[in-house]
Amino acid sequence: MNRREAKREACYRVAMVAENALSGGWLAEHYPDPEDELAVADGVQEVIEELTRRGWKAS
Repeated sequence: MNRREAKREACYRVAMVAENALSGGWLAEHYPDPEDELAVADGVQEVIEELTRRGWKAS
């Protein structure tokens, strides 16, 4: 695996970790205001989408 492929794989893996954490409800523990929680969740989702776009998963 070359450096570029490794970076793509890392992006994919980080996106999967973030997605799992987001679905685990950890934001509610840190943002008691539901509006803040939703805003941060939206931001995290955007980052996940960008990392997924940059990453790749071999079929």
